[in-house]
Amino acid sequence: MVKFHITDAEEHKDAQMVRFHLEATSPIGMPARFILRGPGIVYPEEKAFTNITFLYNNLFDSATVTTSSNHRKFPGSRIQHRWGTYHWRSWGDPLTDPKPDPLVDQWVKADLGSPQNIKAFLVWYHNFYVGARIDIEANPADVWLPPDFVSGVNLYDAIYPIVQLWDTAKNYQWWQLAIDGDFRNIVTEGDFNESPSYFDYARIGRIFIGDYFRPVVNFNRTYVLGEEDNSQTFQTLEQQLVSNVAPRYKTIVYEFEDVGAADFAKFVTMWETVGTTTPFWIVQNAGRWYDQTYYVTFANQIGFKRKPGGTPKYDLQITVEEVS
Repeated sequence: MVKFHITDAEEHKDAQMVRFHLEATSPIGMPARFILRGPGIVYPEEKAFTNITFLYNNLFDSATVTTSSNHRKFPGSRIQHRWGTYHWRSWGDPLTDPKPDPLVDQWVKADLGSPQNIKAFLVWYHNFYVGARIDIEANPADVWLPPDFVSGVNLYDAIYPIVQLWDTAKNYQWWQLAIDGDFRNIVTEGDFNESPSYFDYARIGRIFIGDYFRPVVNFNRTYVLGEEDNSQTFQTLEQQLVSNVAPRYKTIVYEFEDVGAADFAKFVTMWETVGTTTPFWIVQNAGRWYDQTYYVTFANQIGFKRKPGGTPKYDLQITVEEVS
């Protein structure tokens, strides 16, 4: 047992992370770790405001996906699963020097089958912290020295998704997320079987590669944001309270007025593509991608009304709910 006591430490609500880094060795040779991450984290800066953006036609899910390494229980194919937390993990040998190192020079690669016009790249449920090096790379062939296109990612806290939206499409068949870091900036939460030793790994839950849809007319700013709780409460015969606690999730109702025929057709295409069963992403405002990006499904069909007049205009209402 190792005991420690911290003195003269000022309480700070913005502290981001606590990890172990002690000069002590576990029975299987893994060092314990303890790091205090203070208020030095840089909070994301708001960018230019945009209309709502939909990412729904995910080419990554039909691509041929390979990874630099993977834990046998967390292969790269998990990134293509619709569950956002059903994730991939990189892997090394925890009993010796990692070969390969699970945090250094890792990658996730997608072969789209043919060149595609790509305007959006999103990484969901990752564990990359400021200080790691994450690059989005693209190439016409599976040759990466150097890649034809590279877009570096500015990282902040691991709680924020990676969202890259480009005004001009990038036309490539091969896409790769390059990952490089160490335990200080790739935040491992613990081994899969909750063993007492830390096994480092990079983690990704979902990736989106594709185009995006941004309607000309933005939603009505008086949208309805709710939070649902499907927990159940029971009473025993002795009048004791018992609860089956379920995770809470957001529901959002967006209303659009005077939508033109072209955008109305895109809304219909989106609905026909995903229905109520396939999750997709909404970036409510790309200027605040860090806290206004949601992984959702449609809660019901699109409600719409055609307005009178010679030029087709529509009022729309869509309801979405968060999924994990």
